[in-house]
Amino acid sequence: MAEGKEAVVVSGGTGFIGQALIRTLQERGHREIYTFSRQPSRATLPPGVDCLAWSPGASELSAQAQNALRKSSWIFNLAGAPVVGQRWTPQYREELRASRLDPTNLLRKAILALAQEEGFIKKRFVSMSGIGFYGDRPKDDPVSETSEVGRDFLAELCVDWESASQPTLQESAECEERFSSADVVNTRMGIVLDKDGGALAKILPPLRAFLGGPIGTGQQGVSWIAREDAAKALIHCAESHLQGPVNICSPQPVSNRELMTTLGRHFHRPSRLPVPPLALKALFGEGATPLLTGQFAKPTKLLSDGFEFHHPDLKGTIQAIF
Repeated sequence: MAEGKEAVVVSGGTGFIGQALIRTLQERGHREIYTFSRQPSRATLPPGVDCLAWSPGASELSAQAQNALRKSSWIFNLAGAPVVGQRWTPQYREELRASRLDPTNLLRKAILALAQEEGFIKKRFVSMSGIGFYGDRPKDDPVSETSEVGRDFLAELCVDWESASQPTLQESAECEERFSSADVVNTRMGIVLDKDGGALAKILPPLRAFLGGPIGTGQQGVSWIAREDAAKALIHCAESHLQGPVNICSPQPVSNRELMTTLGRHFHRPSRLPVPPLALKALFGEGATPLLTGQFAKPTKLLSDGFEFHHPDLKGTIQAIF
């Protein structure tokens, strides 16, 4: 198909990243875009996007959802409950897992079933993962896609999440290799920055109230990306020959202290008052982990594949956003 003509499915299209992806797809000329929601009537989406009902924990997709998948060349899987700002009770840990693994398993199995049909349209499955795959890493230990997995809960979750997207050798053989691991990209998404939500929606209110500052030591890495670049990188992964893990983050990661200093200077607010780790642990328990840890990740595969970042540096990005 010519560029801009592919039908596309975006699971998680009502979310912070999904909305930006859909907007970018439409700007590029995609006119047949489907997304799935438990409550389609409540979904707020741009005109022209078809929102279909689904239950990620079901054994199979509805007939309408299957037909959308059947027609689509690109399937983006962005679903997942929020990691940051939640107390990780045993129940919420299970929600974090189920909200990621259930839709990923369901979509993989649906694609494999369609791959056994005559007239199967070749697909690219771009399935979300997280930069938390690498665990906590100091600045002198930067990570790329070949780095080892971390050892905490988020790292284990990312491993299972990525595994759920990958067809086994037997599954690929059953569909005569029409859909295999070569058609899957696991996008290890960094912290996405924009003025309309995401991490900055949590960071800016206390900063503007003169209460902002580094979290803990402030030395933990922040592998960030502008939302515009995140959407474009997802599309790049769909239209390229990339496969396996791909870091979706700026080539210039910063420390948490650098992030807060940059924001403080832009908004003319002090940013030296540290947030005590004990206060975060009292509020979120183990859920404070992603706030107190981090990594300095590099988008090695994207850069090697010729992707150009519109917002590569933090200061310029904050100026562009606001």
